[in-house]
Amino acid sequence: MSRLVIAVSARALFDLEDAHRIYSEQGVDAYQKHAATTVQLKPGAAFPIAEALARAGAKAKSAPEIIIVSRDSADSAIPVVRAIEQAGLGVARGVFTGGAESLVPYLAAFGADLFLTKNAEDAEEATAAGIPAALMFDPPESFDPANDSVVRIAFDGDSVLFGSQADDLYHRFGLDHFQAHERANADVPLPPGPLAPFLKAIHRFQEAAGNGHRLFRIALITARAGACRTRALNTLTSWRVQVDEAYFCGNASKARFVELFRPHLFFDDKTYHLEQTARIAPSARVPSIDPDDVGLAGGMKP
Repeated sequence: MSRLVIAVSARALFDLEDAHRIYSEQGVDAYQKHAATTVQLKPGAAFPIAEALARAGAKAKSAPEIIIVSRDSADSAIPVVRAIEQAGLGVARGVFTGGAESLVPYLAAFGADLFLTKNAEDAEEATAAGIPAALMFDPPESFDPANDSVVRIAFDGDSVLFGSQADDLYHRFGLDHFQAHERANADVPLPPGPLAPFLKAIHRFQEAAGNGHRLFRIALITARAGACRTRALNTLTSWRVQVDEAYFCGNASKARFVELFRPHLFFDDKTYHLEQTARIAPSARVPSIDPDDVGLAGGMKP
């Protein structure tokens, strides 16, 4: 069975902003004292996706695995462990590093297909190491997910699922040049972007589980429209992956379509889109990758 491993930082899974502020302003001792007296934690930005994964997985023969990754020491991790058990998230594995400088080795050791965090530097470092990662925005005040017993994930296209080369053309030369370039290259697959490996991992997981166990419903929500959508669709076909829904928004607000799809998580690379979508559904920013650092096969250059 193909595995799917999603790593979540403790601060993304639960609302630890007060604890983080105490740590930043008062130091380790004050933080540990606060942790020792914490009775209950509130859900954080990544809680909806973790809860949906746990709920869907409980009804299937195989389930994605959620792992917890934290720089906490083991003795100050009790509130997090207790909250995981109370929520029934089924998180069996994880690591409390006691202040490790980098989390990348731990993510690699677990074979993480995705890392969700509230730390921008951690998201960027993981992405640079070839591990799909995203920075969680603060959760919406209220979230009403679709009630269809599947995990709904929505992806932006360029600079998220696809490489940033086309995006760069648009910003350097304008819309007309971008559209002409995409029409001329409609049959040439776009290079993979930072989250392409995660989408492919979802596809492998669903293929291995069989048609009777579709845990995910996937949407592409992209500003591509008109002739530019052809290259995106051809690229997904060349990767032999499928999306369930595709929204070609043009210059319309992506937030409208996020509201229609109601995902447990939406990925984009542009802050101005995410500031709108984060009011509606859990949203995360994908760090950018310099195209010069991406090899022909889509992986990071050594």
